[in-house]
Amino acid sequence: MDEAFRECYVLGDMDLRNIEFIGFETFRMCYAFSKIQIPETVEYIGEGAFRYCTSVETIIMDFDVTEIMPWTFDGCFTVTSIKIPDSVIVIGSYAFHRCESLSYVDIPDNVVSVGEYAFYKCTSLESVTFGRSVETIGNDAFYGCQCLTDAYFTGSMPILGADVFSKTADDFEMHSVNDSNDMVWIIAIVVVIVLIITILWFIMRRKS
Repeated sequence: MDEAFRECYVLGDMDLRNIEFIGFETFRMCYAFSKIQIPETVEYIGEGAFRYCTSVETIIMDFDVTEIMPWTFDGCFTVTSIKIPDSVIVIGSYAFHRCESLSYVDIPDNVVSVGEYAFYKCTSLESVTFGRSVETIGNDAFYGCQCLTDAYFTGSMPILGADVFSKTADDFEMHSVNDSNDMVWIIAIVVVIVLIITILWFIMRRKS
């Protein structure tokens, strides 16, 4: 049900097992939540479902939905860790907007799109790794992440919107770590090892 527990300021952590549907802004401004664990039974989470749950430190998502809707965890200022499920294909606009204590994000391989302002002003974020399927990153997605120093891309470079990485750390860098590059390095190392072995073999033969 939409807005079912909205502004229940002292409502503590809830057992969400067996729940299939979490509606629009269902738990908005439940200030006493310290942990959010979404079970695998959940099939849908509405926009802004956990918006401004300002005391949450940990978010665990065990469900198989394909989209994290816009504003879902907006303003969860104290969350320090999240694990985005492998089933997710789209991270909606403002999904993790101003999760100011979040330090690291790993975007799974199935994610194709990261919406605008998705991680806007996550001011403690230091690094982000993008899975190999990401195609687009929306405007201002990581704007104002002032501690962000590294963005790692394991696939092809996606299409970037305006100001995606603006106002990040002064030494911010983007890194391509795709599989093809890894294979080139592996081949190069193997070639060097073979050459060294060959040279040592010739030296030993000459000495004998």
